[in-house]
Amino acid sequence: MRRKPCLSDYFAGCLVALFCVGCHTGPSFHDDSEYRSVERDAKQAGTEIAITGTAIAADVDLVDEQAGRIVKELAGVETAISGSGLGEVEKSALLRQVSVAQAEAGVLAEQAAVTRVDVERLNVQLARQREINAALSGEHDKREAAGAEVKEELTETKEKLAKAGGQRNLFLAIMIALALAIVGFIVIRVLRFLRIIPV
Repeated sequence: MRRKPCLSDYFAGCLVALFCVGCHTGPSFHDDSEYRSVERDAKQAGTEIAITGTAIAADVDLVDEQAGRIVKELAGVETAISGSGLGEVEKSALLRQVSVAQAEAGVLAEQAAVTRVDVERLNVQLARQREINAALSGEHDKREAAGAEVKEELTETKEKLAKAGGQRNLFLAIMIALALAIVGFIVIRVLRFLRIIPV
């Protein structure tokens, strides 16, 4: 004849089920070292680009200054040729060459101005990228701090589960001993009832 399950059987079964479910949960902390490596590379690349941009800006200033000097000198040469005692044909040929050189110097000055605008735009983009990188770094700092807290809580939970596991094993040992005592008592009563052992 099968006995009906009692309240302690349900309680023991629930404890075992909860313990098993608790053991199967994985950690929620992930290492961000790969992101930090990418972040360092991005910062280094940004620094190198900023240095290159500064060097280009310095070169553009130098080219612009030289182009202005050339234009002034060519203006002086043009005045000198016009006031010289050369023949009209020779003056015309020299003035044509001066005019070509002035046009080339003007184009060079325009290109320097365009390059300066590009460098300024690059500096604005780099500043914006630095702001974005700082925001991303801050978010990852928060994530790492939260991950460290979760890891600490997980360690504490594991310790509590280990302690609870030890208590559960003790409880199961007591329940088994109690069950064996009850079964032994019932066996002795049955054997006495059947007069197999003396009363």
